[in-house]
Amino acid sequence: MRRETRNLAPPDLKILQSPVEVNSAVVGGKHAFISDAVAGDSISDEDTKHGSSDTVWPPSLQWAFFGEGLAARPLNPSACIDGKSNMPTQLKIDIVSDVVCPWCVIGVKSLEQALGTLGDEIGAAIRFHPFELNPQMPKEGQDIAEHLRMKYGATPEQSQRNREMIRERGAEFGFVFDMSKRSRIVNTFDAHRLLHWAAIEGRQGELKMALFAAYFTEGKNPSDHDVLIELAVQVGLDANRARSILSSTEFSSEVRAEEQYYLSLGISAVPSIIINDKYLLQGGQPPEVFAKA
Repeated sequence: MRRETRNLAPPDLKILQSPVEVNSAVVGGKHAFISDAVAGDSISDEDTKHGSSDTVWPPSLQWAFFGEGLAARPLNPSACIDGKSNMPTQLKIDIVSDVVCPWCVIGVKSLEQALGTLGDEIGAAIRFHPFELNPQMPKEGQDIAEHLRMKYGATPEQSQRNREMIRERGAEFGFVFDMSKRSRIVNTFDAHRLLHWAAIEGRQGELKMALFAAYFTEGKNPSDHDVLIELAVQVGLDANRARSILSSTEFSSEVRAEEQYYLSLGISAVPSIIINDKYLLQGGQPPEVFAKA
């Protein structure tokens, strides 16, 4: 899904409009859908990077994947036996996304499936980063049909076709999109603040997936503090601490700073998945693209 922003041209992470070859994987060009849209631009194969590709987060900030589904498991890059690493090849994966973006669900589930096909040879430290598709959305939200018509010019027929496409894509990965239960677009800033805290507690991945299911499958409101506290408890976080965060402005500056950082890189569409600070994949790419990248 795309948000209107000023697209700053990053010096080291380029988004191209035409297919290019990246590590022998042909990444598809632009995918644009009017309703619940996603722009999946292809990426450059230049060996450039932002920062250092060997950056390692503290274990509490890592979301580990070892070929058996997303699971919280600290990675220890220094672990070795007889001077040789006993860890699988490790990828650093940053996912910029919003919790009300259906293509973000598809992108994450596709990545999960791709990593699963690689088995124990690949380990991935995954960190989610905030992106608000509608940062000016009021607390009460907006009717979805009205929102899509105003933002994308989508007719009811177009919206229905795209909802069905999203439902089918989700079903391929075992995720249920029940569009009949989702009636409003809401503000997601507080959800991102809670996700920031969940990362510190080592529960960010679980909370992210719980938020996806709550909104798209169960029709719950991810801007409602009671819902957010319920989901925090569901993934093993402390209810009182969650309530304290939500009733204050805690982590607001950190979330705003992260949002501005990724906007400054020219990222204006989600999901945006950055691998080892080098390769950018956008949109709901199929698993084979992730597996080959």
